[in-house]
Amino acid sequence: MANLYIFAGENDYLLSQERRRWIAEFVKRHGEDNIVRIAAEQLPLRQLLDETGTAPFLATKRLVIVEGLKRLSGKDLESLSAAIHPDVVVLLAMQAMSGKGGVPKDVPEGCDVKMFSPPRGKQVREWLMQEARSVGVGMEASAADVLLTLVGNDQGMLAMEVRKLALGCHDGAITANDVRRLAVPSPEGVIWSLTDALCAGRRTEALAQAKDLLDRGTDPFGLWAALLTMVRNVGLVSAAVADHADPGSIPEQFDVHPFAIRNVIPYARRADHARVRSCVAWVTEADIAVKTGSYRASDEAPQELHALIDRCIMVCP
Repeated sequence: MANLYIFAGENDYLLSQERRRWIAEFVKRHGEDNIVRIAAEQLPLRQLLDETGTAPFLATKRLVIVEGLKRLSGKDLESLSAAIHPDVVVLLAMQAMSGKGGVPKDVPEGCDVKMFSPPRGKQVREWLMQEARSVGVGMEASAADVLLTLVGNDQGMLAMEVRKLALGCHDGAITANDVRRLAVPSPEGVIWSLTDALCAGRRTEALAQAKDLLDRGTDPFGLWAALLTMVRNVGLVSAAVADHADPGSIPEQFDVHPFAIRNVIPYARRADHARVRSCVAWVTEADIAVKTGSYRASDEAPQELHALIDRCIMVCP
């Protein structure tokens, strides 16, 4: 049986859930006194070897959890594996990263690596339905789609929103209207939703979305920043299409979430590139004016910024 475990991957929510499950099971069997939790920041290897080489105290097992590791070398893993006391279990919880997340290719014998990847496509909707059932309510498929559009794929945020929606829904099921009424959009969700509406030519819908967000207390500076990101994404994809480059490489090359450009690619292929460049230039000048005080935009008097947000939506090609 392995006594060295590595949790890694980009799904921090599932990784944290599994870590909590491990702790609960260990406490149930061996008590709390033989659990050691260590933050990985500036953790000397010597200290880690000392902790993992210490036998349990008045118990049959000891659990050592190292949280937030960014990277491990194969040599460090070899040293750690050799130093672990036979009655000690070591869990290395890596910092959430894409791919292998800092785990070396060759891990020593007796080391078990568990990867946590985010759900994809239909899996996300199915997980949302299951999460709703776990708190005693149902969820319409359309409600799941709207929630994903508003909040994004962060399972931690989605889980919190589902619990909140369960308290505010009627007749035991979360509807799309419940989500629109109660859910708090993430910055990414705002970008995706506005981008989808504008790329489909639905300016009136985009204006209504912006007004609804502002009426619900969304920070106008945050909404303006989201619009800047949206225009940036449109400009990047449009330039890639004009240069006959592969737009599919944009998410990784420019650190853009794939959802943010899912509808931009077909839109950019039919858009007038001159109008896109003109829009990017206008938005850039407007943002400089906001930041240098040319507009009277403040928390107390955001009216001019509200007008800029509307105009930005209208000038998008």
